[in-house]
Amino acid sequence: MTLDAASTAVARAADANETRELLRVWSKHRSRLIRRRVVGALSIAICLAACAYLNEVNLAVLYNGLPDVVAYFARTGPTLHFGTLSADLAHWFSGAPKWLRSLGDTIIIALVSTAVASIAGLLISLACTPTLSGSPRLSAAIRTIADITRSIPELLLAMIFVYAFGIGPLAGVLALSIHSSCVLATFFSEANENVSLRSLEGVQSAGANRIQTIAFEAFPQVSPLLLSYSLFRFEVNIRGASIIGFVGAGGIGQDLLFAVRQFYYTDISAIVTMLLATVVMIDVLCTKIRHSIIGRT
Repeated sequence: MTLDAASTAVARAADANETRELLRVWSKHRSRLIRRRVVGALSIAICLAACAYLNEVNLAVLYNGLPDVVAYFARTGPTLHFGTLSADLAHWFSGAPKWLRSLGDTIIIALVSTAVASIAGLLISLACTPTLSGSPRLSAAIRTIADITRSIPELLLAMIFVYAFGIGPLAGVLALSIHSSCVLATFFSEANENVSLRSLEGVQSAGANRIQTIAFEAFPQVSPLLLSYSLFRFEVNIRGASIIGFVGAGGIGQDLLFAVRQFYYTDISAIVTMLLATVVMIDVLCTKIRHSIIGRT
């Protein structure tokens, strides 16, 4: 055997050994991955089964109750005929003037609470951001308080304020403002963490104090993102303002609750239709505004 042939044979043997080693490692990794997936799937299945057992989930009851759900929605639907469509629609939305006023209250509640929450959330977020507050311990403490506060449901806050201040929009504005300010504070603080530290140090080295640094350097960097978060929260508050009306916090929710309690089925579908149309229009408008803001940046 020549020297070249011997070298080729050695190279082929080395390649074969390397291939076998790679196959062995790949097979071992694949087996480990399959075991992890099986264990994960079993863990999820066990958790779901335990939750279903603890919450007394009965599939037979669920199956037997589905026809009643369909029948309820069918009962809330209006009776419309092509020949008398105009009169049928007028009868369906006979309470529209009153509902529109309540819907306007809902929009105003959401708008005012979002504006208040945006300002409060911005101030809280400055204290929640260690790079801007200058005190990591203070930031951690305030963030913990904000997290605990936003874990309280809006409906519960609304019930408390209705008890304290009486039935009306004030309770709804307070409930949504407190909850939204803590939510926005978390979002805003995460946005503030993306501020360039070099730019802050550069402004401070030029003689700016902490307030001037935040106002003229940090805030301009994150203002488009903060405004986008505020618009998104306004969309959420529209839906929230509709729900808290169930406990007397003003808005269209009170009319919807009255229709449900009095079994005015067609009024229920009319109010829900108006509410859905309003939410969709506001969502589309806010989405376009957010995209235009982000696109300019």
